[in-house]
Amino acid sequence: MEQKYSFLQVLQLIETGHISPLLNGLLQTVHERLPALELRYRQIGEMQACLDDVDVYLTVGRSLLAGSAVEPLWARNLPSVESLLAMIDAKQPVELALFSRESRYIDFSQFEVRGYYTRTEVLRRYFRCMMWLGRIDFRLSPVPEDPRTHPRTQEVVDAFLLHELIDQADVRDGLSDIDQIIRTFVGHPDNTTLEDLDRLVAATGLPSAANLWDAPWMLAIGEELASGDYEPQAINSRILMIDPLEADPVQLPFAFLLMGQRFVLDSHVFGSVVYDRIVVDGVADLAEVLSPGQRAELLELAHRFHGGGHPPLH
Repeated sequence: MEQKYSFLQVLQLIETGHISPLLNGLLQTVHERLPALELRYRQIGEMQACLDDVDVYLTVGRSLLAGSAVEPLWARNLPSVESLLAMIDAKQPVELALFSRESRYIDFSQFEVRGYYTRTEVLRRYFRCMMWLGRIDFRLSPVPEDPRTHPRTQEVVDAFLLHELIDQADVRDGLSDIDQIIRTFVGHPDNTTLEDLDRLVAATGLPSAANLWDAPWMLAIGEELASGDYEPQAINSRILMIDPLEADPVQLPFAFLLMGQRFVLDSHVFGSVVYDRIVVDGVADLAEVLSPGQRAELLELAHRFHGGGHPPLH
């Protein structure tokens, strides 16, 4: 008798039987190559914080996938790893200086396991690991309206250091395998990818991640990103603090993620019909789906929010 599988059943089999064990091995291989990179850069004082960032980033990801604590390569990073794992378990938004001296808001509530990922322990661990790799970004450009998102050199160096480490670990084929599967089942990446970093290195001639501590190299990367040949994020998945009176929608940044979120049409559509894509002048566009009472309440709130008194409601 022919056995039939649903879309989710097929995806679950692939995630538990192929992607999860493959990802575990890839992250371990990359992590184990980090001491060699530390030998290369140990004489450059600014690189120590970036090496620690990558150690923390990989340790947390591996710990989430394993379902138990993985030791960082350097004991000095253990408090950071334990603190991050505790915040993930608490599942609350946090203002945190992560991979930078400047704080930003990180929404750890997104680590709440949901959907069919609640069915097995393997799926739960896989979900949390992929949330870490797909939500914790290294910002390469700012959100102009939110000064908290201005990229710091440390974050940009982190991204290119991780790019360099992945190449030294020779794991591109495995990462590409995972990416192609997710592209097939979900969609293409909505973030700056390893391939984009390849292009940035080739276009600017960047010799190494350490060179980014020199302002001209940072400027060259920024100018290349702004050239129009690279796509910024289209779907917002972070907490941003912006001026509610700003007329124009916020421009999302370029951000590198190892396993970033995917462009899904329904998410894009939904994100286009909420604040700040629809502001006061667009409230009338919602009239068809609101009752008269709901419409009156929304107009009143919008008018009050933008500095007016109580508008006449009819």
